Amino acid sequence: MRLLGARLVVQHLAVLRRPEPAVLRATAGLEALHAASMVPLLALPRYRRAALVSGAVALGSALAARAAAGSEGR
Repeated sequence: MRLLGARLVVQHLAVLRRPEPAVLRATAGLEALHAASMVPLLALPRYRRAALVSGAVALGSALAARAAAGSEGR
């Protein structure tokens, strides 16, 4: 959890510092990877709810970052 929290802080600071399409696309990629990493945990009843919430939030964040990167490039 600490590693995930540290990654989020660094990632969001990078976006705040340089909200450019390349940074937003990288953020979208990282979030998509995080969402994908939650899929196997859905098979484990103990972690299903946490994996579903974490994966859904990451997927939403990835889509938002990708959309923002697309609109920045126009």
